[in-house]
Amino acid sequence: MNKDHKKRLKQFTDEMMLLGSLQGFQYFQPWLRGKEELLLTVVNEDAVWQSHYPLPAPNVLSVQCQDQNLRLSPSREEMAGNMEDMVPPASPYEREISMPGTNCTLFLLAVYAKYQHPYVWIRSSHERFVNVNKNDALAHDSPLKLKSISEWNVKSIHIWNVVAELVQLCTIPPPLNPLALDMKYFESLPLTERLLSSGAVAKFLQRLVTDTSSIDKDYYHLALEDLSAITKFHFQTLRDIWLHKAQQNTEISDEEKPDELSL
Repeated sequence: MNKDHKKRLKQFTDEMMLLGSLQGFQYFQPWLRGKEELLLTVVNEDAVWQSHYPLPAPNVLSVQCQDQNLRLSPSREEMAGNMEDMVPPASPYEREISMPGTNCTLFLLAVYAKYQHPYVWIRSSHERFVNVNKNDALAHDSPLKLKSISEWNVKSIHIWNVVAELVQLCTIPPPLNPLALDMKYFESLPLTERLLSSGAVAKFLQRLVTDTSSIDKDYYHLALEDLSAITKFHFQTLRDIWLHKAQQNTEISDEEKPDELSL
C-alpha cells in the first residue's frame, strides 16, 4: 500500500470518526460502533413530502433506483451486478442487534484494516433495493456497489459523498440537500449542549464547503445556507449563555446584600 493510499484511508477514517460524533441532520443519523464502523440510519420517506402526498406515488422507488447504481432486481443475477464480490463485514447481518426506527433504513459503513478500503452494507429493508432471500447470508453480507465507493481509489471521495449518495438513493423523494440540518433538533437542546453541538456541526460544514471539488454543485449553495444558519445560531446561543450567567450573577449579588437598617 503506497503513501497516497494510506493518507486517503486515514483521512476517510478521521472523517468517519468526526461524522459519528455529530447529530442534527434531517435525513440521516450517524453513530460510531468501534473504530472501524459507522452505523447510519437514513429516512425512507420525507415526512414533509408525505404530508403533501399521503398516497405513495407509483413506481417512485423503482424509477429513483433505476436512475442510480441500485435498482429493484427481478433476479439474483441482476442483484449480483449491484453488489460487490463477497466482502463480508466484521459484524454479520444475522448478528446485527441495532434496529432502525420507523420509516428508516439502517446501513453499515466501515473501513476495516484487513480490506484497506471503505465499504457499505445494508442492514435492514433489503427488499427496498434488491430481491433477496431472507435465508441468503451471502447476499445480506455483500457490500453495495455505490458510485462513490467505486471511485474512492481514483478520486477525492469524502465521507459526505458516500452519505449523500445513500440519502439520495434511499429517501423518497431524493432531497435537494441530502446533508440538510434539522434546526429544530438544535433548538430543543439545553443551552450548553446546544452551543457544543452547533459549533461541532458548523466546523464540519466549514470543512465540507471549503473543499469545493468534493461536494456536489447541486447542493453546494444549500450547504452554504445551512452553514450560515448554524453559525448564526451558534453565536446567538453563546449570547444567550452570557445573558443567562449575567442574570444569575445579578441574582446572587442581590441575595448577598445586607438588609438595610430600619430607622
